[in-house]
Amino acid sequence: MSTLSLRNISKTFGDLRALAPIDLEIREGEFFSLLGPSGCGKTTLLRIIAGLETSTTGEVILDGVDLTPVPAQKRNVGIVFQNYALFPHMTVYENVSYGLEVNKAAAGEIRTKVTDILGKVHLSDKANVRVPLLSGGEQQRVAVARAVVVKPKILLFDEPLSNLDYALRLQTREEIKRLQHEVGITTVYVTHDQGEALALSDRIAVLNKGVLQQQGTPEELYFRPKNTFVASFIGHANLFSSRTCSEYFGISTLASNELLAVLPEEINLNLNLNLDSVRAAGRIVDRQFSGSMVEYAVEFQGQLLKVHCSSSERTFAGDPGSSVSISFPNTIQRKVVDD
Repeated sequence: MSTLSLRNISKTFGDLRALAPIDLEIREGEFFSLLGPSGCGKTTLLRIIAGLETSTTGEVILDGVDLTPVPAQKRNVGIVFQNYALFPHMTVYENVSYGLEVNKAAAGEIRTKVTDILGKVHLSDKANVRVPLLSGGEQQRVAVARAVVVKPKILLFDEPLSNLDYALRLQTREEIKRLQHEVGITTVYVTHDQGEALALSDRIAVLNKGVLQQQGTPEELYFRPKNTFVASFIGHANLFSSRTCSEYFGISTLASNELLAVLPEEINLNLNLNLDSVRAAGRIVDRQFSGSMVEYAVEFQGQLLKVHCSSSERTFAGDPGSSVSISFPNTIQRKVVDD
């Protein structure tokens, strides 16, 4: 297992700043995600780690060695691309063994290592099947096996689940997490999917417009965001100004430049029978049933609130057009500033 340090990494393309200077320390054996919307710079940063892109400033340090001048093919880094980049004319076994053959490993060693890794990704019965005959999820596992079998010091993933349907994404991400724990390879994972990053990661770095917004554990980012972008992007939090908090919810602890971030599941709705007696009243404009949750969009004082109610509790059942009272615990003190 290896440690990775990114020191003052930045990237510009002409007049375009793709990455502001970034410093990150990725620990030995850690599953670390780079998370952000499209165009935030996360894939550029991953490509700099891999050696496929040259940084404008900074150093990539792996186990104390500066990789900045080292070409990609000599960095001992495994990469799983979004499109898998498998060889369609080869079988599963041939795809997975390719890197070992390039490294001139002995035939017996190749056979042992490929057989072992195919077992770990549950593809032993597909060893002699050509890649085009596999499902998307199976191709993904072949790509992971091919990257892992050469025992790289660090494993990189570039949005590897984006081409899979929802159910297959859930299944495959569980397999990726299991395999990463089993083999213990330090992993850097790029994704724009918040749920994916929260479920997989030991720690996450959130980027926006090339700037590192916050890094921390999934719980830290979700429950203790540092600014409005992280609060909105990670937890889809509703943001209330100090004036709104004071006037409608009786909370007067915010400074004028602070907002209160309230998660969708922290808001309570009640069907409003007497509008005159309610301080904070709104109107349901949309209702979506998503299985475990009922998701509401509620119009309140010119903003659209996101509210999640557990469908199993069945404590609230409003419809679009219904007037509702809005409340949340006054113990919530998740204050953020505008980034």
